[in-house]
Amino acid sequence: MKRKNLAERYGSWALIAGGSQGIGEAFAIKLAEKGLNLVLIARRIEPLEQVAEKIRTKYGIEIKCISLDLASDDIVSKIQDEIGDIEIGILVYNAAIIPIGNYFNSDLEEQLKVININCRGPTYLIDYFGRKMRKRGKGGIILISSMAGLQGTPINVHYAASKAYNIVLAEGLWYELKDFGVDVIVSITGATATPNYIATNPDKPGFFVPKPLDPLLVAKESLGKLGKKPYVVPGFANKIASFFIKHFLTRKQAIKLIGKNTIKMYGKYDS
Repeated sequence: MKRKNLAERYGSWALIAGGSQGIGEAFAIKLAEKGLNLVLIARRIEPLEQVAEKIRTKYGIEIKCISLDLASDDIVSKIQDEIGDIEIGILVYNAAIIPIGNYFNSDLEEQLKVININCRGPTYLIDYFGRKMRKRGKGGIILISSMAGLQGTPINVHYAASKAYNIVLAEGLWYELKDFGVDVIVSITGATATPNYIATNPDKPGFFVPKPLDPLLVAKESLGKLGKKPYVVPGFANKIASFFIKHFLTRKQAIKLIGKNTIKMYGKYDS
């Protein structure tokens, strides 16, 4: 039996939270290649419109751009107002903030923003769109996580914790929704050559840290595994690294190894 294409399996529209650059833009391109229409969400409208115009010109699909702060409490109602009766077949939650530095050098407001965008944001959208997908018996949900979430990660403490939340959330939902025709996957990414990553100006990482991936590869591998497994680690070197961390190191050893490599890239940020 021929495998259905993405639009046939899930629907003709995909929503990408955090779709203005990097991995989100890569998902927009790869989904547009498959003929899906797009709802793109980010805080700044100008980069969204630039991405949308480029993709519309090349692929001839429909795109709606929504300027929205994903840390706010009313994101669902604002999205509802913008999309009307559009049926979202695939939800991609890519938005995240990544405070770099010693946890106690930032204030509580910044730490709560990590929770709001990295954890509450996907929870709001999954609750709303996931219920609709479950009711109609089809849909796909993709959460973008990080290898930082596989263990405690110094210098990225709260970001890593939020990404661990996304991993466990997606894995549990994968099991609960699989008999309702809704596929869930978490993409556990390593360093990826996105504008945000490059802007952090990391020093050369240690030998253990794989080179940054092309965002298009992350999107392609993640979409390719949707409906086949609950998680994917894009990139061969990242697969090897994650396997080594999980199967050959104790938790203490993993934290110390990742901590040393992170400090090598960014310094101790003690001041």
